[in-house]
Amino acid sequence: MSVQNVLAGPILRKTTLNAVYVWIALDKKMVVSGGLYNSQGLELEKATPASCKPVKLGENLFVYLLEIKPATPLTEDSFYTYDIEVAGRNLSQLGLTTGHKGITYGNQSRPGFYLPKFHSHILQASCRRPHAALENGKLPVFDQSEKLDKLLATSINNKNRPSMLFLSGDQIYADDVALALQLKCSELGEHITGVSESMPYKNNTQIKPYKAKKYSQRNKKWLTEKGGFTTTAGENHLMTFGEFAAMYLMVWGWSADALQFKTYKDIKSRVTLKSARHGRNRKAATYSIKRADYNREVKVLNGFFEKVHHLRRVMANVPTYMMFDDHDVTDDWNLSEKNSTALKSKALSRRLATNALAACWGFQFWGNDPERFGTKKLKQTIQNYYGQDTNSHQRAATAEKTLLDQQFWQYTVPVQPPVMVLDTRTRREFQSKSKLALMDDQAFKLLDRDLHQLMATCPDSKNLILLSATPVYGFSTIEKLQLKFTTEKMKIALDREPWIASKQALARLVDTLTQHASLEHIVVLSGDVHYGFTRFEQIFSRGRNVNFYQCTSSASCNTPSGSVGRFGMKVLENWSRFIKIDTPYLMAKEREKDFIISDTNVGLLNINEQGPIATTLHCHNVENGENYRRTFALGDGKRRLLTGD
Repeated sequence: MSVQNVLAGPILRKTTLNAVYVWIALDKKMVVSGGLYNSQGLELEKATPASCKPVKLGENLFVYLLEIKPATPLTEDSFYTYDIEVAGRNLSQLGLTTGHKGITYGNQSRPGFYLPKFHSHILQASCRRPHAALENGKLPVFDQSEKLDKLLATSINNKNRPSMLFLSGDQIYADDVALALQLKCSELGEHITGVSESMPYKNNTQIKPYKAKKYSQRNKKWLTEKGGFTTTAGENHLMTFGEFAAMYLMVWGWSADALQFKTYKDIKSRVTLKSARHGRNRKAATYSIKRADYNREVKVLNGFFEKVHHLRRVMANVPTYMMFDDHDVTDDWNLSEKNSTALKSKALSRRLATNALAACWGFQFWGNDPERFGTKKLKQTIQNYYGQDTNSHQRAATAEKTLLDQQFWQYTVPVQPPVMVLDTRTRREFQSKSKLALMDDQAFKLLDRDLHQLMATCPDSKNLILLSATPVYGFSTIEKLQLKFTTEKMKIALDREPWIASKQALARLVDTLTQHASLEHIVVLSGDVHYGFTRFEQIFSRGRNVNFYQCTSSASCNTPSGSVGRFGMKVLENWSRFIKIDTPYLMAKEREKDFIISDTNVGLLNINEQGPIATTLHCHNVENGENYRRTFALGDGKRRLLTGD
């Protein structure tokens, strides 16, 4: 297999006045260096030697996080560029900067970024599923990451340029994977790791999912019966570390020219036959996957991957921060106590979740906060297992204990406005059959500690940006429906995990956030729900009013639940008006009746030192092809609210 040296990246990660981090993945261990330049092209600093050493995640996968620490702090409200050399070739010589798929804008020779004193333009996106168009019946796929690229291109040389991007969950879909894509993940995964990975199965036997004689032999039955998973779309669930890593590499910009999906002729001999009745008494065997359906699936995937270069260019030119959610590992991850217990106790599910979190570490976490997530212990644990012998039971047990049982993935970004990113997945508390707290006591204590340290870096800030995958203040009609049912089956069907499921946990979150006297405005950025809306809540706490702005942008490439889900969203919108819910949703400036958006969308927050000004959802209607935007004013005296009588 011919694979280019640069598998993904460069991606600009944590960026402050004192340090700039750039992530890149290569297929070989090579001599790598990097440099930072001012707007006049003068080199200011080179990458630290220690950061030019990779973490080996497979025989053909080496991940670098270059750290560039200037001798004196960078200048606020300034533009900078950077370059990376791989084996003596810079980004231009590697062929990454030119052409319509290049990672630079306009006539710039290197990727770069704007570093403001105050980050007044902030991008958000979530939920990218490559084969989403299969549910819509529309081609090609409309991934709104392309809109992020256009927004950046039109502001690249001015101070309105977006200066941070937050990917608020579901960077990949590990549980809901098209067959053609799963086969490619398995093929590439085995190549980049250099081994045929095994998974623990019944009676401690080992299985090799990729080697199954029939594709159905690695389907969701394995996961639901032997692994405790509850996903309803797990026929092609990713399992091995190589598969997870391959998915990240592909959705983040692996050359579309290298993605040759298998033809139906290639897979036909391994497609399971199933019986189907024809007429009154006669049964005939038919293929579980039909040629036309498979070929359409490949067409949809080709349409998606032909445009992944848009997100690659964005992430190369905007400091990018990420948080995981359920689909990065598996749908319904820790959704209920029964589900959580099963996933933590069964060998197959523990290994799959460990593989997923190890991939999250290499592709997401490390660059979010290099000091917190780049510890010697984490690096050694992951590299000792995935970089050496993925069939070692002892090393697997160490990786599982470290990644599943010990690590908490919350972090902060010490900029203006300060940013707090929650981990609402791994330390949940199941208080009763009907109450789910998205964070337990220990998680809240860690939140309190991190928030105090964060606010100490900007003690007079009136604003806080909070990232929570699940909206803190959700869409009330849907939340009421979710909370109405408490059976295990309905919890799973309705994705029952809003913050309001535990009023005590929500109250504790608000109390923890509002204890800092300077804070007047808390902007919550969320994804997860596959629709967009903006909600305003004014909370009286500790003798003063604090404004909460719930800005939800989802999905950048997905739908609520196909055409049925889209119809349901329209019904719920009208139902909300009819029953006069007293929740203050914000109304769009362009079209007042739009307070909930079910089309694909990405968000842009505009904020200044005094408080948030507006948030805009840039949307695409897959039914009629319309591109449009909805702007929600946030400032006092300008908000237009939908409220009950």
